[in-house]
Amino acid sequence: KFGPIFGHAVNMALHAAVSWTIFRLACLYLPFRAAAVGALLFLVHPAYSEVVYVVTFREDILCSLFLMWSLILGLRERTYLSALTYGLAVFSKESALMFPIFLLVLYRRPEFKSLRMALPGILAMAGIYAAIRFVFLKHYYMLFAGPHEWLPVESSVITGFLRLLIFPATLSADHSISARPEFWSIWPGMFVGAAALYYAGRLFWTNSVGFVPLAWLILFILPTLNIIPLPNISAER
Repeated sequence: KFGPIFGHAVNMALHAAVSWTIFRLACLYLPFRAAAVGALLFLVHPAYSEVVYVVTFREDILCSLFLMWSLILGLRERTYLSALTYGLAVFSKESALMFPIFLLVLYRRPEFKSLRMALPGILAMAGIYAAIRFVFLKHYYMLFAGPHEWLPVESSVITGFLRLLIFPATLSADHSISARPEFWSIWPGMFVGAAALYYAGRLFWTNSVGFVPLAWLILFILPTLNIIPLPNISAER
């Protein structure tokens, strides 16, 4: 009704809102300058442009925006609003189902103690979504890939994500991943994945705040690693 210009303008405004929310969230645990640099990098990084210029990928922007506000509201002990914004996130995109697991991982950290009050409502929202998706709509996957099938593929996906993050020269709506990836595309992702798990464990046991963003990265990248076979497992969004 309003034409493509309106749709793209809405996506640009939402992307700016996500960047601002990242800044607000980062300011809780980082110096102002570090939070500002991180938010600005997110705002202008070419790899994130896909969700802005493709109107139908607005689900990713909305999911990110609502997830971070659910976290902020939970930290402020706004229990009901935290659960409501999480519901909006998970009904925007199912990747948000990893968020309750993220909160359970943070459960023992003293600075996130206020999230314990929000966790029951968030778990209830996740349960409602799962019931609608898998019981009423009967949409589920029956086959799981074995480690010998998904380990090389997921390693090449991580390698692809690293390339997009550091050298975002070739951008595309979808990136095809070979079922038999070459060695050069496997070992960097395998090394980085193992290193991320190792350092996540060290940061967890030393109670470092650096564990928080690393845990977020690991948990939210899992749905794209083809452990459950997906038709498209690698996309910039």
